[in-house]
Amino acid sequence: MGNLAQLSAIKTRLELPAGDTQDDSILTNFIKLVSGAFEDHCNRKFDRQAGVTYEFDAAKTEIVPERYPIEAISAWDLKSDETSGWVAQTITDYLIRKGCVVTLPSSLGVAAQQ
Repeated sequence: MGNLAQLSAIKTRLELPAGDTQDDSILTNFIKLVSGAFEDHCNRKFDRQAGVTYEFDAAKTEIVPERYPIEAISAWDLKSDETSGWVAQTITDYLIRKGCVVTLPSSLGVAAQQ
């Protein structure tokens, strides 16, 4: 979970002196609480992270990950069972729309696969 505000910005908004650290832990916990609630309400993650893995139903052709914008896709893997594990897929055709939806020309597999 990423924080949607910085402690310094909150303290400025509340007109608290920057050097006064008495309430920093309470304010930091409140920032985390509100950020988490906002992410839950919006059903997505707001902090930017590189190398994030997203699992989805292999029958889908429209994929909406919980974290965006999507900057690049580095690999596609398909999982049918625990014994075989993840198997790399060669996919060259896909479209990232508006930085948040990945469209595939056809599904990678069936609903029982990831």
